[in-house]
Amino acid sequence: MGYRLYITSLLLSCSLIHAFSPDIRADSNRDGIVDLDGNTDAINKDLWTEGHGAIFLPNIGDSKGRCYFADRRGEDFSDVELASCNDASGDTLINPKYVAPLRTMPIHDIGNNAKGHIASDAPSYVRIFWKHGSEWTFIDPEFIFNASTIRTGLELGIDSRALVTDSDIWNGTVRVSFTVTDGDATKTDQVALKLSPVFLHHHLQPAQHLITVLANDATAAQQRFVKQLDEAKSKAGLNTPLTLLSSTDDFWAQDLMEPAFASMPGPNGPISIRVILRTAQNGRPASRQVFTQLRGQGIGGFQPVGKGVLGWREINSGGNIETIPPYTSKKTGKHYPLGRILTGRHFEEQPSEAMMTFFRSQELQDPLVIEAGWLAVGHVDEFMSFLPADNELGFTLAVSDPVAGLNVLRKANESGHGNVDAYSVNLQDWTPPQGAEPNLNWTISQVVSDEVVLHATARAQKNIDTAVNILLEEIGLTKEDLIRIPHLFTDSEFSGPGHTESHNGLPPHMSPPKKGEFNVASFYPAAINGVLVGDSFICSRAFGPIIDGKDIFQEAVEDAYSKSNVTVRFIDDFWSHHINGGDVHCGSNTLRDMTVSWWNQL
Repeated sequence: MGYRLYITSLLLSCSLIHAFSPDIRADSNRDGIVDLDGNTDAINKDLWTEGHGAIFLPNIGDSKGRCYFADRRGEDFSDVELASCNDASGDTLINPKYVAPLRTMPIHDIGNNAKGHIASDAPSYVRIFWKHGSEWTFIDPEFIFNASTIRTGLELGIDSRALVTDSDIWNGTVRVSFTVTDGDATKTDQVALKLSPVFLHHHLQPAQHLITVLANDATAAQQRFVKQLDEAKSKAGLNTPLTLLSSTDDFWAQDLMEPAFASMPGPNGPISIRVILRTAQNGRPASRQVFTQLRGQGIGGFQPVGKGVLGWREINSGGNIETIPPYTSKKTGKHYPLGRILTGRHFEEQPSEAMMTFFRSQELQDPLVIEAGWLAVGHVDEFMSFLPADNELGFTLAVSDPVAGLNVLRKANESGHGNVDAYSVNLQDWTPPQGAEPNLNWTISQVVSDEVVLHATARAQKNIDTAVNILLEEIGLTKEDLIRIPHLFTDSEFSGPGHTESHNGLPPHMSPPKKGEFNVASFYPAAINGVLVGDSFICSRAFGPIIDGKDIFQEAVEDAYSKSNVTVRFIDDFWSHHINGGDVHCGSNTLRDMTVSWWNQL
């Protein structure tokens, strides 16, 4: 009898020992918390789909300013070294705000010698931490939890050391396992998570900070631009100070970088981190300011590495990277809840392969490519922009209209004003760059009869019409929805030697024109090339012909924008940017609102 009781007791004891069941959870239902009381985060937690599964963040800011830019001898770090430092470049948790929560359910029916183990299937990409008290401890592959911690339940956090750069190598998905061993029994549970994509901003997201380049004492034109940009953004209702990049000859704030963000659900709304993308131009020193000046608390940087980043190719500038606001493709039915990247090819040349792979690997903003090689600089922001509108989409497309631009001058010429100066800019105010002023003294009649201007107009209109038709078919807008902005074109002074030739073994800035052709650029400052701040569009003053005390080209631009839902605010960028091949959008950049629950829009 006693023997039987002993065996029964032993069997019961063994069954209790083996009855434990590990349970690790994340915010799989995306409500910002891990449910330990119910089962809302337990259902299908080991599966990740667009509509279900936990999300985590790249913890790549520099919260304590610990990342240096040069070594002890004062020599600048290489691009790779510069980009490699961030809050996640070690095994210490510097900023807990950006870790996604993980929890294990308490397990009481285990012996005193039970052991627990936390691991992931992507240890080179992610970090997992254990919070005990106020401390966070990095969990390395050999870290063992004892029975008392398993019984209590573990409070954990996960982040990423890096971004997804090539989804063929790693697509951001990770499985975290919780393994418990008690006696001869070992059991494992898993939960699936995925790294947030990096999203480029679109124009309809509210602007929070405006960026431009600081003017030094020797650049009076840039000083005027900065002052007027500051005044215009304040009138537009943006009261945060201008973010001023260090003074440099490279004053194209738009082209140095592309602001983006990543976000995950939080208990009080989205938790987001900015990610500033350095453009794929490793021969452009000013773009290192992504890391030397902008990287910091809640702001990380990305350095593209690989094919197509060598030198300073204009095709890879930020002005050639725009974002269509959210829409559903009329051609494929695919939904783009955060918008879709829009970029330009230059005939046979495509944008940087490394950057395009990065964009595609984010999965939700797959780039649409149109032709921009007919322009000297070749950026899509030179002939189109997206503006808010009272329609089903909530936005419309503003496009350059070369024929309308030429017709403004033709009408004046036919009305007897052919001898009026085509430009009203004060030539005594500034000294233009050498070789950049041959047609500043032209009259209206000279412009409208010039074969180069006429050819440039026809060439620009043909290419713009082709691009617009592609966008209308894709987005679902009609031609009646378009805001057509008068825009006059001529041949470019940036297509010759020094711009289209290799230098020191690096590829040239620009591609030469096709045989028998020339690339085009703006005759007047391009009012299409502006920045949307609230319901204001800040763009270039035209400095067109003055007739009866009024700038007739400026009036035509104002009339065109009156059909939109924006208030246009004009500033002077003639000598600071226009004469050098760009305008307001090229000389500025924006940090926009990130509080979007993208996971609820898939």
